[in-house]
Amino acid sequence: MDDIELYPFLRFDALYQKETTFYFPKGLLGLPNVKELYLTKEQKLEPYFFLDQLNGNARFIVCDPFTFFPDYSPLIARSDLREIAIQDESPLFLLTIVNVKSAPPRLNLRAPLLIDWQQKKGKQIIVGNEG
Repeated sequence: MDDIELYPFLRFDALYQKETTFYFPKGLLGLPNVKELYLTKEQKLEPYFFLDQLNGNARFIVCDPFTFFPDYSPLIARSDLREIAIQDESPLFLLTIVNVKSAPPRLNLRAPLLIDWQQKKGKQIIVGNEG
């Protein structure tokens, strides 16, 4: 079994400055063709962001899970870290997809988006615990 570790994630709001495009080599879970996504922010919707497919119609509402759950501490498989070629010094952050169809809206803490900020590369992962 792959080793699982805690990783010190940065707060997303400390990194975000402008619309940014990220590449997900394997797409999102259940959506393997959704690979290029750009992130935008609208002040009136804070702390939420939009994650839109670059050449398609997919759109997600996402947020930094630590905004709502400061003690969230997901266990990440080392293989997931290696898969997006994370370098030791590279800032990492997590975003969670918000399910707005449920009442109240829910964050998908079991399958966050792991993103390497410097490489603009990400992967949707399944965490090794409940967070």
